[in-house]
Amino acid sequence: MSYQITHWLGDEDTSPGTASFGPLFDELAIADAEHPDVFVTHESGWSLGVNRARRAYWQNVEDLSIKPRHLDSIDKDKFIELAIAVANGDFPTVEAEDWQPGY
Repeated sequence: MSYQITHWLGDEDTSPGTASFGPLFDELAIADAEHPDVFVTHESGWSLGVNRARRAYWQNVEDLSIKPRHLDSIDKDKFIELAIAVANGDFPTVEAEDWQPGY
């Protein structure tokens, strides 16, 4: 399975290894209003994003009929756990969170 990460400035890396998820989250400390997010996106289109306000969102960027959902105040450990699940295609683990409707 393949996935990519998107850094806060928009640079992308394909399947860089799960050790990259902590530093990816840390980029939020320098993110700005123009570039406030980082993402882990599975080849299926499922994408986990988090913004500098620590709001995570779960969406399928390939199927826009699926409504996006969010979690408030995600911490680094939870982001890493969910990012690993996304990278591995373990969507039930991600879906088990208490997602709220919308961004």
